[in-house]
Amino acid sequence: MISTAPQVDHLIDANAPIVICVSGGKDSHVVATQVVSYARQRNHTGDLVLCYSDLGRVVWSDAHLQCQQLADRLGVRLQVVRRTAGGLMERWTKRWQDNLTRYKQLSCVKLILPWSTPSMRFCTSELKTAIIQSWIRKTYKQPVVCVLGIRRDESRSKTSGRGAAPVFKIHRITNGKKPTMPEGSIDWNAIVEVKTHTIFQILRSRAQPIPSAYQFGSSRFSCCFCIMATLADLLAATRDSRNHHLYREQCDLEISSTFSFQAKKWLSDIAPEILTDSQRARLPQAKIQAAKREEIESAIPKHLLYVKGWPLAIPTFQEATFIAETRRRIAQVMHIDVQYTTALSVTNRYAELICLKEQKTCTKSSSQRRAAAHRVHKDLRLPLFN
Repeated sequence: MISTAPQVDHLIDANAPIVICVSGGKDSHVVATQVVSYARQRNHTGDLVLCYSDLGRVVWSDAHLQCQQLADRLGVRLQVVRRTAGGLMERWTKRWQDNLTRYKQLSCVKLILPWSTPSMRFCTSELKTAIIQSWIRKTYKQPVVCVLGIRRDESRSKTSGRGAAPVFKIHRITNGKKPTMPEGSIDWNAIVEVKTHTIFQILRSRAQPIPSAYQFGSSRFSCCFCIMATLADLLAATRDSRNHHLYREQCDLEISSTFSFQAKKWLSDIAPEILTDSQRARLPQAKIQAAKREEIESAIPKHLLYVKGWPLAIPTFQEATFIAETRRRIAQVMHIDVQYTTALSVTNRYAELICLKEQKTCTKSSSQRRAAAHRVHKDLRLPLFN
């Protein structure tokens, strides 16, 4: 069942630390059990740790317990890591507050949704991958084997994403950037070729209780209400009364922001009976606001939309007039106060933003030149004069 490679086995035989990323779900149980057994068969004597990144109240209530029980059964340590600024719900809420501020101050062209999306999964990159890698980098100086429960069978595509996941990937330092892991570390997709039905067979054949998500009919054990979940999985999450407070909290952000939780799919429509009376009353108006907002912003010319390095130029008087009018209309629809609602104030704001961008570029270039000079003088063992 294990998929491996000589590079992986070499690190295992060298007793490199093995960190197995777990979430409490079916893949976690199987990959941890298989890898711990495999490592012990090869007489591995280095650190063998399960690592759980706690996303807060957005996950199933028994997630932490499942990980701890798994670690106890396998006789290894469970390392729990988490984002210091809070879990995913806090991240979504703060993102919306920040995006509102950015829009009010004309630091973006359109209102930006609070949620992560399939193409922008900061829920995984920021709250799981980065947090775990940060802990690994602080804990170990030698190469590490980081084990993931990724499987190709999870994707419909066989040429991209998880459908094309390799057995392993080596971390390398490139372009002088700070490495996310000790150099030479490996991401190991140890069960990458195992089929989903096999995973469930293994899970159900064991004496231990099945994680709650599967008991309520979910096909996955991720966030209770995941941005990538199917309708069936979202409904499954509502069957557990322990998730109802979270459901109302996520729906409240959805209603307040007027951005549906999934593209064109409102989480609030999944189980409206769980919502408060106030939320059910506000939902129709939120949908009307969303439609109006989308209609107004769809008229913004492509060349005025955000691109890397924005703003690239000061808008013409006609463009500034259009931007100002659009902002007034959005403010009216969203019931928010915004700045820069005249052509002149928009033009001045763009000029200010371009000036700030140029100042940052100059400061960055100066810092880079000074850092390079320090490195040269350090290498040459020469005194450095200001």
